Amino acid sequence: MKRISIFLFALVIAVASGCSKKPAAPKKTSMVKKSTVQSEQVSENQTQSPIIMTKIDKFYDEVKKADLVTIVINKSFLVGNIKVVKDPSGEARVIWPGYRSKKSGRFYPTLKFNSRVLQRKMEKAIISGEPMIYAGGGTVPFDITNVDIRLYNREGSKTKGFVTLNINNKLNIGNIKVMTGKKGLWVSMPSEKNENGEWHDYAYPIKKGLKKLITSKVLKKYKELSGSEG
Repeated sequence: MKRISIFLFALVIAVASGCSKKPAAPKKTSMVKKSTVQSEQVSENQTQSPIIMTKIDKFYDEVKKADLVTIVINKSFLVGNIKVVKDPSGEARVIWPGYRSKKSGRFYPTLKFNSRVLQRKMEKAIISGEPMIYAGGGTVPFDITNVDIRLYNREGSKTKGFVTLNINNKLNIGNIKVMTGKKGLWVSMPSEKNENGEWHDYAYPIKKGLKKLITSKVLKKYKELSGSEG
């Protein structure tokens, strides 16, 4: 009888001690990691250099029945041949410049935006005629974050490559070419023929030293891709 009592007493103690144990707290490691990654992404986006229009010139052309616009991007690069027209409903619409191939009919825009939001902001500023405000103060960054070149090897052509510059990871400037001439390779800015059949640039760098920097980066990349030394 004593043995049974002792056994029952020990069993009660064991059950009671087991019930008193607290359940293990759920691990939060995965949640912490996810939160950290998200906050880093937000921080990175906040520090990216912006694309803004620091100057807008606009006048109405009676012949073309449109506002002809020239803008300056980040106080560094001028882009013209922009038009503002009105559709049948009277709403203003921005037509960006570019090149249309005679053979394929394909349109190659001079400016291509990585963000639809940025494009809408710039179009709104163009229509209103009011430049965008840079809140950073000081010099507006204009960083060439990537140079993309499509080689062109057509026999007898002076064009050797088609270039697209990525600026501040937000805006692409295309219709730039690597050309060859009597003095060797050179970089041609986006251009078109005027009424007299003469070529003129409608998009080009205006910041001191920027043209030289663009030429250096483009020709270096071209030589790496083509294996050319000239």
